[in-house]
Amino acid sequence: MTTELEKILQSDTEEQINRDIFPKKVYPENNIFHKTLHYIGVSIFVISFIAGIVFASEKDGYHTSFSLVTAITWWSSGFISGISFMAFGEIVKILHDIRGKFH
Repeated sequence: MTTELEKILQSDTEEQINRDIFPKKVYPENNIFHKTLHYIGVSIFVISFIAGIVFASEKDGYHTSFSLVTAITWWSSGFISGISFMAFGEIVKILHDIRGKFH
């Protein structure tokens, strides 16, 4: 009768040894944190676009004017914030995929 240790020592590849010693962990395919960060980024895009239009529109009595500088400020800050959240989500997704390959 051969023991577990003898079986491991007889195997010729490191991959086989790793499979015998460390059983494969099962990680979920879907990553909720990645999706949440992505949806937060998209919602920041939408909210900042609407806020830019609302806050750039000025009403004073009979006239309505639109301040393009205010709108661009809201839109650019929303774009940068949204892209940042989406980028962090992609980083989390890539790290999750890497962890899934090695385990």
